[in-house]
Order: sequence, then C-alpha cells, then structure tokens
Amino acid sequence: MYYEGDLPEHYKIDTIFKNGSNIEKGIQRIWFHDKLPFYKVISLSNWYKEEFDTIIIEVLQSKKDIIAFIKSHYPRSRIILWYWNTVKSTQVYPDDPICRGCELWSFDKKDCNKYGIKYNTQFYNKNIKLPMEKETTDIFFLGADKGRGKQLESFKKELEEKGFSCFFHVTENGRTAQTQLDYKKSIAYESALKYLAKSRAILDVGIQGQQGLTLRVLEALFFSKKLITTNKDIKNYDFYLPSNIFILNDNMECIPQFMDIPYEPVNKEIIEYYEFSNWIRRFEN
Repeated sequence: MYYEGDLPEHYKIDTIFKNGSNIEKGIQRIWFHDKLPFYKVISLSNWYKEEFDTIIIEVLQSKKDIIAFIKSHYPRSRIILWYWNTVKSTQVYPDDPICRGCELWSFDKKDCNKYGIKYNTQFYNKNIKLPMEKETTDIFFLGADKGRGKQLESFKKELEEKGFSCFFHVTENGRTAQTQLDYKKSIAYESALKYLAKSRAILDVGIQGQQGLTLRVLEALFFSKKLITTNKDIKNYDFYLPSNIFILNDNMECIPQFMDIPYEPVNKEIIEYYEFSNWIRRFEN
C-alpha cells in the first residue's frame, strides 16, 4: 500500500522475502541465512530471477547477508543503500566493508554530513487517501516508545491540562521506559489512517539524534493537518508555514493560539516534490 505510487513501467517494487505469516518469514530468513537447499526458491520473492540496472535496498530491513547476496547476484548493477532511519539504528554503518561498491543515501541531513553520504528526502504516496471521518480528537500521536515514553507522557499531560483531547497510540519496544502511558498493540496502517482522519493535528516527536523528517510530517503535509513537532530543522523546508507547523521549544503555552489559526494551503508543486515517484526519480539525477 505505502509503496504503490505512479511509477514508470521500468520500475519494480518487491519485498526481499516471500509474503507469509511471521513464522513463515522467520523460517525463510533462517533458510536464506544458512544457505540451505533451494534457499532462493524457498526464501526469496521472484525479483532475483530478473535483471536490473539499478537496485535500491532499504538498509534497516536488510541484513548484511542480503546485501552481500544482491551485490554478488548483480555484479554489474548500480546498488543504492537507502537509510530510511538514522545510521545508528541499523546494523550497517557506512564504513562497513559490505558497503564497498554501493552508493549510500539517507533521509537525514545530519547523517549525510557526518558520514559523507548523499541526501534524498522522506517521501509519501499521494494515492493514499484518508477515510471520511468526523474530527473528534485534537491531537494524535502514533509510534513506538523508542526511549520517548517519558517525553510523550509529559506532552500528553500538558496538552490535556490545556483542554485538548489527545489520542496517543504508543507501542512498546526494546527501549520502553517506565511510564503511565497506556501501551497498545501495533495496528495496520489502514487503521492508523482512521485515527489520523479523526484528528485536527499530529504530534511528531523525533528520536534523539534524528534530524530527518518522519512519516508523521509527510502525513500532515499530504492530508492538510496541523503539525506539532520537536524537529527544529523543519523551519528550513519549503513547506514550512508557522500557521501549519508548531515547533516545540518550551513554548507549550502558545499551542492554543496555534490551534485556533486556520490551516494555510500549501502549494501543490511543493507537496508533489515529496511524492514517492518523484523521490525515486531523484536517484537518477
């Protein structure tokens, strides 16, 4: 769903492993990693049977053995490693030998400057539509704890004290803190869109050290929702408008005034720059 954009005919999008249950996927990964008999047929989707000039690999979802296989299977192809998360959240650092011969790109300007890698923006799929829902919630947050639990708990308390209705869908993970938050199970993206449709504004709380735009920012942009964010670098983007985006900086008392200001439409050309098909084309330049 998320990757289904208006792509030219010569592009193909595929998962590395075959679709299936979590148990089936686990078996496929083990089978591939251990190179058991018929590991390609049993584990991989059909992409390995085709030829490609350029291959973009999303680093977080790809272990080193996958990258090594693709490099050896496509020795004459241009291979791009795309960091869709911060470098430190992956198992593949730019100085790792596995990266030799690959182009490294990231959505995070800070990482690009630190590691000397190329930059491309975060992206979204313009074909995704919000369901028709009445706005019944002021502020919506969706994401895993990732060490942000205490901060999220504090934000939620302050916002509710100011009279805002909030819905925080926070899931646990390995960096979950001790908080009073009501942790929930992960939900399908279709369900997340329903909650988003019911909300006037989205809360975006970045992970420590991350400067790149999160998916929440692009959702706010594409669906004309107000955005409250901790990302101070957002003021340097072409879609930044103070009437639409509030940067948190010990100024929580100003949020009521911000929420009362009407949303200002963003130029269509600016929005489309962040669309998936245009993101893909930037790798060609």
